[in-house]
Amino acid sequence: MSRQDILMAAVSRSDSTRLVVEALVKLGPGQALLVHNPNFSVDGQAVNALLSAADAPLAATVSALALEELDCLEHVAPNDLAPPSLAVPRSAAVLLLASALSVVTPSFDPTLPWSMGLAAWADTARHFGFRHVAAVGLVGPEDERPTDAISLARWAIESEANSLLETHRLWARTRLRSPRIVIDGACISADSFSTGTHQVVINLTRGLALARPAAEVALAVGPSGRSVAAPLLSDVPNVVVVPRNHDSRFDVVYRPYQFLRANELAWTYGAADRVILGQLDMIGFSNDSYHPDAAAFSSLRNLQRASLRSCDVVTTISQFAAATIDAECADLEDGRVKVVLCGTDHVAAGPSHRPVNLPSQCSEFVLCLAATFQHKNRPHAIRTFAELRRRGYTGHLVMAGPEPIYGRSIDAEAHVLGTLRSADRVAVHLLGAVDEAAKWWLLEHACAVLYPSINEGFGLVPFEAAMMDTPTLAAATASLPEVLGPEVTMALTWDLAEWADIITAWIDDPQSASRQVNAIRARGHQLSWHHAAIETWAVIDWALGHPRRIAHPSEGAAWAAMEA
Repeated sequence: MSRQDILMAAVSRSDSTRLVVEALVKLGPGQALLVHNPNFSVDGQAVNALLSAADAPLAATVSALALEELDCLEHVAPNDLAPPSLAVPRSAAVLLLASALSVVTPSFDPTLPWSMGLAAWADTARHFGFRHVAAVGLVGPEDERPTDAISLARWAIESEANSLLETHRLWARTRLRSPRIVIDGACISADSFSTGTHQVVINLTRGLALARPAAEVALAVGPSGRSVAAPLLSDVPNVVVVPRNHDSRFDVVYRPYQFLRANELAWTYGAADRVILGQLDMIGFSNDSYHPDAAAFSSLRNLQRASLRSCDVVTTISQFAAATIDAECADLEDGRVKVVLCGTDHVAAGPSHRPVNLPSQCSEFVLCLAATFQHKNRPHAIRTFAELRRRGYTGHLVMAGPEPIYGRSIDAEAHVLGTLRSADRVAVHLLGAVDEAAKWWLLEHACAVLYPSINEGFGLVPFEAAMMDTPTLAAATASLPEVLGPEVTMALTWDLAEWADIITAWIDDPQSASRQVNAIRARGHQLSWHHAAIETWAVIDWALGHPRRIAHPSEGAAWAAMEA
């Protein structure tokens, strides 16, 4: 059908349908009548959008998702969904297709006022098997549910159970106004230490707001989280920090890290029309030693599998992490797991300072910055340091990072420390958790950073160290080869001689250390938080344009009632 095959008619709600019927009888096959409110005109973009939707199978009418009182129609980029079913053409512009009208028109009274006649005609067309569809890309204000009594059949078609219609309405709303996004920041509190997860939450929140300044971006935190998060985001005007029990409704809630407690589910899944879950890794999912007992381990696995299956989209931070998700939850549909690499260009929020518990005699040191989780492999850093000392290194080893409740490596670290010579043992300093200012000081003043982690979803430490001109030696395991890239020197084995050779070369040859720093920085330039935010917005748009994963209520009577 072409635009030359369309007959235009401006018809008010009080007009008789006789004018429309007289026009219809003049139409031949492959033609259509475009009826619209006389208070506004329909431009070429609108006509093209209506024509595109007219290709829907057995379509009787094509209409925008708009109110009849609209002053204008706005053209927006369509999504990739088929047009949804409408109970009646609910728009200020309706394209009536002659192929359906020729069958249906004789079945209703043309003397009815236009508004009543169109509704009667629409019911008849639907009973004949035709569809009324929405023109994707033509949107107006959100439809209000009619206050008059409607039939059960009409309610079923227009209820939230019709996921495609709900999807188009959500897409329409977020094209006319900026999307409302809330980030679940439950991990941020006044008594929590900064981790890679905190960096992801804060920097993604900042990045999303800066990438789309007109968007409404909220960060939802617990009771003590505001004092931590608000200062870090105070320079971004379109970010608001809200309580996690905030009762406002959002379009999308984004939880950028996996669930650890079931009591966090209710608010997250009830806060918005779409839920995006960031599964950073499957480390706790796969390691039973990170849990107090077998029951807690099984509970965590069930919780994370259930959340992966029920959210609308899953994001993760590397192809390696995506592969582990697929291995542990293989029934996720293709296309629902999206890889969004982290940014690496965050910097210290304020001036750095020397850790208060670092002895003053510790002037030259190598650093291991990691929590005492077993997969961080901190005992290997101690053994590497012992090998460096055996070769004549006179500096110290500083180890800093929080201590989890379960899955700690402190006993293994103590065992390795017990095998060291006393002079070497006293040169190892276990600082525990340090604040952000002390962390950046350590990264700046270390000769090198040891990063022997066995399992990482991404790994921010090498990039943070490179910002401070300090080289990092990481093991070529898990996501690290993918994230760091082929130009960065990595340890290919756990042989202590290999690790000590590389570190010694950096200490003895500053140019060699600079080459490593520059290689990591060059890779980091490809991984900005702005780019991560742009990719995250693409995921958000994808979620807004696809039916939600969470089951809708049943249409009409629930199946259980029908079984009774």
